Amino acid sequence: MKSDVKNFLLCFFRLMFAVFTLFFLTIGLGKISASLIGYMTDSKVTKTLMECTVFAIAAPVATAFWCGLWLWLKKTEKHCIDLLIKLDS
Repeated sequence: MKSDVKNFLLCFFRLMFAVFTLFFLTIGLGKISASLIGYMTDSKVTKTLMECTVFAIAAPVATAFWCGLWLWLKKTEKHCIDLLIKLDS
């Protein structure tokens, strides 16, 4: 029983860290991406080929990284709920 409580607490702290990381990453990426998308869609500004290339590569990479963190959060959440149900029964 004591081992189950310890496992749950470790999982819960992992869940808290995942939420913390995802929350602050989302805030940071939200501000940066809003200004970047505004810049890239501004027809009055001439963009170089290098800027367009970096944007085309970096946008999917940043999105994939965020999605990976989201999957980590959901996996940790499910594991935490499973341990909580196990403790409750």
